[in-house]
Amino acid sequence: MNAQAPQTEAELQLALRDAVPHRRARWALAAVDDDAVAAAATIKACTAVVTCSFHTALFALEGGVPAALVAGTEYYVRKAQALYDAFGLPAPIAVAPGADAATLGATLDGLGRAPWTRPFGAASVESWLDGALPTADY
Repeated sequence: MNAQAPQTEAELQLALRDAVPHRRARWALAAVDDDAVAAAATIKACTAVVTCSFHTALFALEGGVPAALVAGTEYYVRKAQALYDAFGLPAPIAVAPGADAATLGATLDGLGRAPWTRPFGAASVESWLDGALPTADY
């Protein structure tokens, strides 16, 4: 169902750093391994998040932090749509792999310039997502 090639957050951020050599914004690379509390604290300190992880985008949006979700497959496009719908976002958050700086900036600006936070918890979004995505027959 998910044919998107695995890519760690560190690999994604390094690729973005190399693709956009003259950034105006300060970027941070944080290795939190499997520590969900450290990950949530790191995300909460951000002004924006670009990620290939649904749950990282979810944590960001729950904290009121604009997030762009890299969606290289229809599965991830649907996940991004689920977050868009569940949070009542003013703009879509899915971006294609390899999106340029202008696209990333426009995606994040679309979220950062309008009120959008709705009080959803992770369980509510996960439940909505379970109903929105097709089930696999094993």
